Amino acid sequence: KFNSFKVNVGVAGSTKKFYYNVGYTNYTSNGISEAKDPTGKNNFDNDGLTQKALQANFGIHPTDMLSIKPFVRYNYFQGKYDAGAFTDDTKDKSTSTLLNFGTSAQYQLTKGVIHFLYGYDQSNRTYDDTYGKYDYKGRFNQVELFFNYDLTKQIQFLGGASQQWFKMLDTTATEKNPKTTLTSPYLSVFLHNTGGFTMEVGGRYNQHSKYGNTFTYSFNPSYILNNSLKIFFNYSTGFRAPSLNQLYGQYGANPDLKAETSNNIESGFQFFTSDKKINIRAVAFKRQIKDVIIYTSAGRYSNFDQQKDYGFEIEPSVNVAKKITIKAFYAFVTGQVKTQVAGRDTTYNNLLRRPKNSMGVNVGYQINPKLYVSINLKTFSVRNDMYFDLNSFTNQSASLSGYQLLDAYGEYKFLKGNLNLFAQLKNLLNQDYMEVYGYNTMRFNAVIGVKVKF
Repeated sequence: KFNSFKVNVGVAGSTKKFYYNVGYTNYTSNGISEAKDPTGKNNFDNDGLTQKALQANFGIHPTDMLSIKPFVRYNYFQGKYDAGAFTDDTKDKSTSTLLNFGTSAQYQLTKGVIHFLYGYDQSNRTYDDTYGKYDYKGRFNQVELFFNYDLTKQIQFLGGASQQWFKMLDTTATEKNPKTTLTSPYLSVFLHNTGGFTMEVGGRYNQHSKYGNTFTYSFNPSYILNNSLKIFFNYSTGFRAPSLNQLYGQYGANPDLKAETSNNIESGFQFFTSDKKINIRAVAFKRQIKDVIIYTSAGRYSNFDQQKDYGFEIEPSVNVAKKITIKAFYAFVTGQVKTQVAGRDTTYNNLLRRPKNSMGVNVGYQINPKLYVSINLKTFSVRNDMYFDLNSFTNQSASLSGYQLLDAYGEYKFLKGNLNLFAQLKNLLNQDYMEVYGYNTMRFNAVIGVKVKF
């Protein structure tokens, strides 16, 4: 029905001093209508896509102590999109390319390793729709140098520095061809092999060309009791600057945006039996973000005063008779935002598109060395959402119904694993649901394929 076709081709090889891995991906699909047809009778057109990707990784070992690993990746994407919630459009399309290349290098010391990283990203995007044509060109460079050093068997250091350059090529922006830089030296200390107690303490100094200096840090102790129960606690702070597009782009940009800062608390336990048949992980978390960046109904990026999220997750897994694995999860998450409305502080729940309750179970069965099957069931509760009303040109609230997804997977190996046939059946319950208000999702569909290794 969707006429989707994907092929991955790769070749790899190695010698004592050199290795290579080159791959190519081609994916095409007629797709479905991005916007949901509210009546099912409007004959919305399908919004298909084409994606092509090429990647090459190399490894060079001039000496036993030194390794150099250059890489290059190129991705091309073209796809159609619709005008908005429940609103079809036959002309809107986007085209994007991403070129990413760089290298990493490692030099082995007696008690540590020196690492070097360099990466360059060249991103070009074009959106062509009813309102005109919008081009985005972004450039990103990063250089990082860091080292690991074992001071003793119990104490290890990690330290280094990162330099990042961001640039947007746009002579029509509120600031012509805007750019920013971020310099970040950091240091972490690891304590381990001390009778079950482990701890990491780290800090990072961030020097941003627009937002000045900030210091972020983390503290992560844990303790293992009787080789079966791990208790852990994590506290960290964060810093995130707005993107150049949010500051100076053509749509909704706000050069007065503040940077987000956050603090995060996470605590829990992990229980596991000595035979590894039972594993249970439970964690509770709380996160607070100040000056959270949002896109308002006025069509402009802005800062809300404060965002608070909290919740917990539990993930049990059981291995039965070495052939059957059962994994499950349950998650609860909620949150609220505080901002000023008409000069007064207002607080309300705003975790859009995220269910308060979600749960699922996966059962995998290795029937024999050649045949593996699994079934996966997930359920998600009611969610809140907002959408842009093209009639009133304002954001409106909406409710998304809960839904369940049942998937199945099977794989059979031929020729000692060199030929694999697989099939994936998705949405077996044929659920009609929305992850984003006014937009489609796929009903029952199947993916069938083959993997060949020479």
